Amino acid sequence: MHSELLAGPNLANRLTLLLGALAALCALEVQSEVLRDPTQPLDHVVLTKVDDSPLKLESVLIASGRRLATINGKTVSLNQSVAGVKVINIVAGSVTVIAKGRRQQLFVSKPLNMKKAGEP
Repeated sequence: MHSELLAGPNLANRLTLLLGALAALCALEVQSEVLRDPTQPLDHVVLTKVDDSPLKLESVLIASGRRLATINGKTVSLNQSVAGVKVINIVAGSVTVIAKGRRQQLFVSKPLNMKKAGEP
């Protein structure tokens, strides 16, 4: 009896049905809803934190023909903008930006002990 189930058109029909059901399951989108905290009052509203952190110059790279700075995790070059400010100058250890019409100078938080190649 087992050999009859595994042979002939019966097997093909079962495989087709199984593959169709599998395809239908894969096509279903999983929908999720945000559940509220049951311990909070009904009029409780979760406020999202606004990122108003100050600008942080993390690194400066100066190489022949290019100057790059990393501010708040974003790498930018001259005349590019990041976090609402425009980079207008990049020098070793600091960057000058224009923020809300005002010039501001940012400094690398932890200066590196650097020297030019060939110096003792």
